[in-house]
Amino acid sequence: MVNKKIHFAAWIYCCILLVTYLFAIITNNDFIGDIASPFLLFAFTGCLYYGYVKKQESTYYKWFGWTMTLAVGGWAVCEAWWGIQTIFLHLDPDVNFITEYGYSLTNLMFFLGIISSGYR
Repeated sequence: MVNKKIHFAAWIYCCILLVTYLFAIITNNDFIGDIASPFLLFAFTGCLYYGYVKKQESTYYKWFGWTMTLAVGGWAVCEAWWGIQTIFLHLDPDVNFITEYGYSLTNLMFFLGIISSGYR
């Protein structure tokens, strides 16, 4: 019973974040988007970890889960850093070393995940 309540609460949390982020996109509100995006991605990272790493018995699925979890988690960290730079530090995130190469590393993890999913 507790697991169902936790899953329902997590589902509601993700839906609220998704609607908030979609509202920010539709209204072109960068402030709300910079806040909602990392939270949504961290929630998605948790779902990927729980579904593909924690629950799977197959080594292939676990490897795929780890690469996707690291990719989305890294993307969430980059989005959080982007928000910190724009909201609090008033810097241009496009010219930041961490932002530029952080997004590149997440793309590498996505690529490894896609490659590993083909070797089943």
